[in-house]
Amino acid sequence: KNSFAYRMEKDGELWIEGDAGGLQLADATLSAQWSLVPVSAYSHLKASLIAALKVPTGRTRYGFGSGRLDVGLFLPVEFGCDPWSLYAMPGFIRYSDPHTRGADVSVHPSASFLIGAAYDYSERLQLLAQLNYFSSPLEKTGVGMIDDGAVELALGFRYRANPTWQVEFAFCEDLFTRAAPDFNLHLGVTRFFTTGLRKQK
Repeated sequence: KNSFAYRMEKDGELWIEGDAGGLQLADATLSAQWSLVPVSAYSHLKASLIAALKVPTGRTRYGFGSGRLDVGLFLPVEFGCDPWSLYAMPGFIRYSDPHTRGADVSVHPSASFLIGAAYDYSERLQLLAQLNYFSSPLEKTGVGMIDDGAVELALGFRYRANPTWQVEFAFCEDLFTRAAPDFNLHLGVTRFFTTGLRKQK
């Protein structure tokens, strides 16, 4: 009672085992984004390609990372008509079999899709609603609520404090499935930088 416990096994072999207390570093993700639609003041459509690489910086024995490199490709598309914006992003992730503490675990590629809407409440505040889907990367377990992937609803906001700082918050609730945590809290802080280069006439 009143103690932390997290343990996962497969075929009687240990996969991960959590530990109470302390601050741990999880895996880190590096990404690059390329615009696919020319930027125009009159264009309501934005589209780009994102390539992401997950670097194994987390400790695998406690479940904070897989110990392997994973790669992903994503295609974010947005259509805006003030004060509303509609957006979607299909994605594909190629996972590597994770390091374990003895268990033999295999994974396969995962597909993802999100669709959402944003409302510009003011010049600084934007309200967000988003629906996320992720197919399960795990080999078939025979448990439908895990094998069917995860559906998640996210509600939140994005606040632009000034031209260089932005804060984003969302409450994410698992729907219909058990492949995701019951709920998540998402917090993002973004710092914008300018190159300082100006076009000469």
